[in-house]
Amino acid sequence: KELEDAREEARKEAERVAKEEAERKELEAKENEERIRKEAAEAQKRVVEEAERKAEEEKRKIIEEQERIKKESEEAKEKELEDQKKAEKNKKYTEWLKVNGWTKETQDQFEIQRSGSTFTLLKIVSILEI
Repeated sequence: KELEDAREEARKEAERVAKEEAERKELEAKENEERIRKEAAEAQKRVVEEAERKAEEEKRKIIEEQERIKKESEEAKEKELEDQKKAEKNKKYTEWLKVNGWTKETQDQFEIQRSGSTFTLLKIVSILEI
């Protein structure tokens, strides 16, 4: 009878140990599953953050490129306007010279004085050396 009791006790102990081992493994499996789920969520979050960072970087580059193009366009328009004004002033100046009889051939007969943006054309009437 003691032998049977000992066997029964050993069997019950073995069942208890097996049950505890099964519960421990089940708990480990749940913890692993939870850890894997958290890691996957974190990995997904990192992927999303990286994609958002890249999108922001691309957006910033596009905006910078648009601003650069806009600035270059404005500078080109300003230069064109300056060139046009300069050409108009040159045309006005050469027409003024022509109307007043100044040419390459007659330039020795004239003196041009400039004060800022004002030009004065003087005609030499006569020169006397004494």
